[in-house]
Amino acid sequence: MNLTVNDFLDMFADPDDQQVAIYDLTTNTEIYRGTRDDMHDDILDLEICSIDTLHEATQVLTLNVETDKD
Repeated sequence: MNLTVNDFLDMFADPDDQQVAIYDLTTNTEIYRGTRDDMHDDILDLEICSIDTLHEATQVLTLNVETDKD
């Protein structure tokens, strides 16, 4: 099963309160930071490749995706 950004955020009790960063492994850039409220559908539909571990310096959950798969 391919887990999308939206699928993953649906697992949270209140996904629109969780700050997330979406990092594109293809371009090595952050393509979004914020809550699901303002996230575009094209980002919500991206498949998650990996999730970065939280550490003391951040409360933002980083989801790694690839925007251009061959």
